[in-house]
Amino acid sequence: MNAVLDRLAALPRGMMTMAVVAAAATALVAVCGLVAWMILNPRRARARA
Repeated sequence: MNAVLDRLAALPRGMMTMAVVAAAATALVAVCGLVAWMILNPRRARARA
């Protein structure tokens, strides 16, 4: 794990920012997709309740 952190620290700051933004965007899209899927598929929610 430390080797990965060392490599990230060695990258230019712009690359680090891009990596962080890309990771955040990916997580945001995943969450939004999950919420949209739950809204569009109410059958499972009804089955639980």
